[in-house]
Amino acid sequence: MENNYQWPPQGEGKPPKKKISAKKLGTRIIIGMLIFFVIIGGLTCDATVVTKRTHVWGDHSRTNYYATFQFESGDRLELEIPRDRFGYLVEGDTGKLSFQGTRFLGFERQ
Repeated sequence: MENNYQWPPQGEGKPPKKKISAKKLGTRIIIGMLIFFVIIGGLTCDATVVTKRTHVWGDHSRTNYYATFQFESGDRLELEIPRDRFGYLVEGDTGKLSFQGTRFLGFERQ
């Protein structure tokens, strides 16, 4: 008796690699670059200072400073502000907010 069994069976095994069109590849590269620049390089947007607050904690009375910014879309973002920059922010100020993720980079009044 003859054994005609083959392993792996014909037509099975690893699926063929899909080729990505130049248009899809270009789109993926652009999206990747945008994500990279937003996360690594930061972002600057028009925003308004909505509120300010402080949080005192610890035995040595440590203080954290926070400001909430509202964007033109209505979305809000609270960021921790360095002590030496906190006093320059006034509720109602409008300007360019620069931030990187949840890190405050600066605010330029307009």
